[in-house]
Amino acid sequence: MRQLTYFLAVVDHGGFTRAAEHLLIAQPSLSQTVKDLDGHRVVDTAATAEVTRAVVEALAGAPNTS
Repeated sequence: MRQLTYFLAVVDHGGFTRAAEHLLIAQPSLSQTVKDLDGHRVVDTAATAEVTRAVVEALAGAPNTS
């Protein structure tokens, strides 16, 4: 779950540096965690970013803005 949270932070904040600042972690740690997630993917991570975000928001009860 942490890997997905970090991945979504990178998407939301437009890059690793801003996401790391938001998450209060070192950028290399964030990069490695997302890289680890990438190793588990079935399809292209970039192509599924919006779908992933919608699923997470739905599970959290947040409105979907798409």
